[in-house]
Amino acid sequence: MRLLFALCFVAVAAAGYREICPKCGHQMRSQFMFYSNFTNLNHGAYGATPYPVVQAQEGYTREEEGNIQNWINGANGYRGKEIVVRNMIAQYVNANPEDIVLIENASGAINAILRSLPLKRGDILLDFSTAYPPFKQFYLWLQATMGIQILEVPLVFPLKGPESVLEPLADVLARNLSNIAVAVVSHVASYPGVMLPAKEVVAACRAKGIPVIVDGAHAFGAVDVNIGDMDPDYYFGNGHKWLFSPRGSAFLYVRHALQQPLFPAPAVIDNFGESFVERFVWTGTRDYTAFCAMKDAFAFRETVGGDAVIKGYNQGLARWAGHYLASLWNTTLLAPDSMQGTMTNVMVPTKNTTACAIVVGKLLNEHGIMVSGAGSLDAQHGGIACFFRLSGQIYLEESDFELVGRLVPELLRQVEGS
Repeated sequence: MRLLFALCFVAVAAAGYREICPKCGHQMRSQFMFYSNFTNLNHGAYGATPYPVVQAQEGYTREEEGNIQNWINGANGYRGKEIVVRNMIAQYVNANPEDIVLIENASGAINAILRSLPLKRGDILLDFSTAYPPFKQFYLWLQATMGIQILEVPLVFPLKGPESVLEPLADVLARNLSNIAVAVVSHVASYPGVMLPAKEVVAACRAKGIPVIVDGAHAFGAVDVNIGDMDPDYYFGNGHKWLFSPRGSAFLYVRHALQQPLFPAPAVIDNFGESFVERFVWTGTRDYTAFCAMKDAFAFRETVGGDAVIKGYNQGLARWAGHYLASLWNTTLLAPDSMQGTMTNVMVPTKNTTACAIVVGKLLNEHGIMVSGAGSLDAQHGGIACFFRLSGQIYLEESDFELVGRLVPELLRQVEGS
């Protein structure tokens, strides 16, 4: 009876999101290139590019191959298209287009920033325990080659609210460490995929004179991004994850006063003395068509119903899925609704991390369902044996998550009973 009541509550509470986007759901799969036997519940990992955007990118490739000289230097070639895209992004995130450049991904952005900063031996780089794992590996490389120190703010899950982030940060900043050279915070973290109070983190660090990099890889196109209001020193976001642009398309914002020493990584540029924008516009002979197609990703969003419609549907579906699965499995969400955007994070009903990883493989290989990897957190960060980070997206609907809800306990019984 308790479970039935919980599931009924979830159904009533989430019913409104379905009305936001009449076009959304399985009928939207026709706009993507998925195989018929594949269901992507892990959109946040690699994104998915719609047919119209793919076709637009192919058109840019034909322009490039048709007249490479015009593509490189002509008024209607890549450089003109790049200006259009930067202006569109600047308007979307409330920033000056002269403070924005295009870059291939978040990893390239963090490299460009940290390699350009005058870091010296003993300087501290501060980040949270939820930092993107490859970023942590990059930090270790900086530690090994430059002698910087890494200071990690531990977050303990399940989070109760923004205070679960801001209080541990305050404890670290209260030490008054004079050699914290830079801080990094995710607008939306990777694992678990939760929204962090980035604006408040920026303010707290700035009060201590610490410049802040905001990792918006999972935020751009998923949640509202207002750089003018947040006021970070650096901000970057991937287009391929939630905006629907091709893989290899992202943007980097740098506060105007901090732009002079910042160069692409590796520093392949036409002219050392050029402006911030000009240093990034041409970084060698490579395929820039993904940048151009960001314009078409914005256009595709309008055909679906617009930015608010897409965000409303994705966030509503993710919220519904999280509550549905937590109720069905008698487990817990890793954060309150206010901190979960287009991704939900739900504990899996097992204490066996290995078994959970096997189930993830079975879901993909036997049922064609891609979920996130079997995430886990050690005792210091909550002691959670396994959780799934699942994405809401316009080509998904409730039945996709209902199927996972049924399959996971069955597969766990098979694995744990063998």
